Amino acid sequence: MRIFITGDTHGEIDINKLSHTNFKEGGSLTKNDYMIIAGDFGLVFSVMQSQSERYWLKWLSEKRFTTLFIDGNHENFDRLDIIDKNNKNYICENIVGEVVNSIYHLKRGHIYIINGKKFWVFGGAYSIDKYRRAEGLSWWPREIPNKQEEDIGLKSLEEHNWEVDYIVTHTAPQSIIDIIDQKYFNRSVITPAYSLTKYLDFVKSNTKYKKWFIGHMHLDEQVDEKHILLYEKIIEIL
Repeated sequence: MRIFITGDTHGEIDINKLSHTNFKEGGSLTKNDYMIIAGDFGLVFSVMQSQSERYWLKWLSEKRFTTLFIDGNHENFDRLDIIDKNNKNYICENIVGEVVNSIYHLKRGHIYIINGKKFWVFGGAYSIDKYRRAEGLSWWPREIPNKQEEDIGLKSLEEHNWEVDYIVTHTAPQSIIDIIDQKYFNRSVITPAYSLTKYLDFVKSNTKYKKWFIGHMHLDEQVDEKHILLYEKIIEIL
């Protein structure tokens, strides 16, 4: 079993990084191998499923690997919530929402066991562009996790003695955002959603983990020894 991870796919916009041309390893994988997308999956976005979404979901489901994604901020949470409620499945030792065959939504705050490794995942982030989006059409308040999801996340970690192998989130802990702002943007651009980023800081301070993978920033950078930003790059988790 092999595990790969990448950043945002944004529906059809950045999905081609998973093509055979750009991801050559994909041709030698099987459905027992996994590709994790760190948020802004974007193929559950239109109010009603579009022809483009149907095409690309079929295209992705026919890849040799199985796709797992956390939600970002640019998702249709009304549709995702329905999928999570009505299309439940159980893989990687926990509950997921099945979008189509071999494409699964990982739920906020849950721990999934993949190849014996523990992954704590937590989707969501603040849309800095929401001022030019329409609520219920291109932006949803559910992009920001609620208290129940935060509690699930802490309970999951407590049940595993606050130790996992990997963490996958869309946005980053506030302490990492502060580094990103200064190191890569030289200004404060990321988010005023301190409730979420401070929550992730609490997780960071209280959890033992090997690596933390982050989408959202549209950067491929290693912030420090443990924290990795992903966008176009695909890396294998060994």
